[in-house]
Amino acid sequence: MRKRSGFTLVEVMVAMALTLFIMTILSQAFITSLDVFSGLKAIGDMQEQLRTATTIMRNDLAQDHFEGKRRLSELRTTPFREGFFVVRQNSAVQSTIASYFKEGSEDGVDSFVANDHVLHFTVKLRGNNRQSFFSAGPFPATSPLIAGITNYAAMPADAVMADAGSGVFNSQWAEVAYFLKPTTIGPGGSTQLFALYRCQYVIAPAATTLGAITGADFTTYPAYNNVAVNNTTFQFSSAADMATFAAKRTYNSQAAVIDAAPRGAALLMTDVLSFHVQLLSVGGTDFVDLNALPSFPATGPFIYDSNTATGQPYAAIGGVKITLRVWDRTTEQIRQVTLIQDL
Repeated sequence: MRKRSGFTLVEVMVAMALTLFIMTILSQAFITSLDVFSGLKAIGDMQEQLRTATTIMRNDLAQDHFEGKRRLSELRTTPFREGFFVVRQNSAVQSTIASYFKEGSEDGVDSFVANDHVLHFTVKLRGNNRQSFFSAGPFPATSPLIAGITNYAAMPADAVMADAGSGVFNSQWAEVAYFLKPTTIGPGGSTQLFALYRCQYVIAPAATTLGAITGADFTTYPAYNNVAVNNTTFQFSSAADMATFAAKRTYNSQAAVIDAAPRGAALLMTDVLSFHVQLLSVGGTDFVDLNALPSFPATGPFIYDSNTATGQPYAAIGGVKITLRVWDRTTEQIRQVTLIQDL
């Protein structure tokens, strides 16, 4: 019987080399697949965040903002009686201003980085179902909101303006604001990141019949954080009060403090790079920054208010364009979405 010989040393070394070569290829393919998966997951997460934020914005923007279904696109010579619509841009479009600058152009399309823009307006819901009301509370039975308001316009039981039993106050009007606040510096120490906030304050429909509250009430009853209150007089604000600039809050995303808190602010997104708001004037051909609107001054800060003579008195605005850009820390990818809503 012939004895079988084993592998030679050369054969073993060749086999080991081939095995290592194959393992290197497989491991590299595995690492690449993990990177691809991580990138796809980051894109999906950013798109989900953007979709959630823009859905909330679109829902607010699509509602009524003034009395009697009136629209911002109306050509008018008198101010609205109730409600307002404000856009604030605190700096001009200059590359030397870090808070708002032109980043570059691609295929003829300009790209901007904006972190000092503020969108601030009233929202009026339609209908008399429970979902057609904003709510705040619960408040104590002695609160002017509960004691001073009854069931207006024979609303159904689940949509009364005030319910002393539950202490919840309901209204079809609310004051809403979107703005950025600085958070952290991104990887590499050169990218400033921001958080996108949304504030919502329920507006009393008949504020003149309510008694004033004190500053201490905000500490005693934190639920007041969700009610529109004039910060100077601590008087509840109505939709008619909101037609004047004095009754509105002033939001400045670059200030160290917004509205001293900001009270009742809800976090929508983190790691935001840019929140760019532009307007389309009636008769205009494109969405532009405030300084490009007719009769606006050449230097900032720029404020468009539907009910003041700042810039062009009672300028008719056909639509708003919002460009929101977000950053992913892990993959250092950027995603952007643009929302356009007629007004």
